Amino acid sequence: MTLNGSMDGDAYKVFVEHFLLPQLWVGAVVFMDNLPAHQVEEIKLLLLYLINLKYAVIFPN
Repeated sequence: MTLNGSMDGDAYKVFVEHFLLPQLWVGAVVFMDNLPAHQVEEIKLLLLYLINLKYAVIFPN
């Protein structure tokens, strides 16, 4: 994915939906730090519920 400019929450959501999720496997680990783009609630929900993660560590802002 090529992006002109900085990564924001909307761009990160596109990346997660179209590039990250299709590549994950059972038992995969996803780390997200406190970058504001990572803190979008909809992205957290995508990762937690759509791929049914059993464990998640979400760093606070």
